[in-house]
Amino acid sequence: MFAILLFSVALAAACGNPSKPGDAGAENDVTSEEDDVVADTPGDTIDDCVPTGDEVCDGLDNDCDGEIDEDFELDSNVESCGACGYVCEVPNGTPMCVDGVCLIESCLEGFHDVNGSIVDGCEYECTATVDMESEDDGTCSDELDNDCDGRVDLDDPDCSDCYPEYCDE
Repeated sequence: MFAILLFSVALAAACGNPSKPGDAGAENDVTSEEDDVVADTPGDTIDDCVPTGDEVCDGLDNDCDGEIDEDFELDSNVESCGACGYVCEVPNGTPMCVDGVCLIESCLEGFHDVNGSIVDGCEYECTATVDMESEDDGTCSDELDNDCDGRVDLDDPDCSDCYPEYCDE
C-alpha cells in the first residue's frame, strides 16, 4: 500500500500535477487587478478589449467601457427579463417583467389564472356569468363554476362558511 502511495506521488510530480494559484511551485501564477475587469471576451483585460460596436445584450462588454449589458433594462423588459434573451411568455395571457421576474399582467378573455403559476399561465378556460356565486341566485347549487375561480358550489367560499382547503397558496 505504501509503495502505491509513493508511486502516485511520483507520477503526479512527473506529470506536472497542476497546482492552485498561489501554491508554491505554481507555474504561470500571474494575477493583477486588471484581470478582474471584464472586457469584450472572457479572459481579456480592459486593455485588451477591442470594441465591436454598440453594446449588445450578450453577457459581454461590447463597447469596452468596463460594464456588461448596461444599456438593457433586464428588470422590466419582457424580451430579456432578468437575463439577456430570457423571454417572458404567458400562455393565454399577457406577460410583464418586474424586478427581473416574469409575471402575469392579464389573461385573455375567457381564461383565468387559478393556480397562480406563470408556467402554465392563464390555464383555466371559463366564462363568468356572475362576479360571485350566491345562495340567493341559485349559483351555489347548480354544479357550475359561475364566477370562474376554479371552485364549484360548496367548494367555493362564496357559497359556504366551511369549505375544503384549496391549493391557492
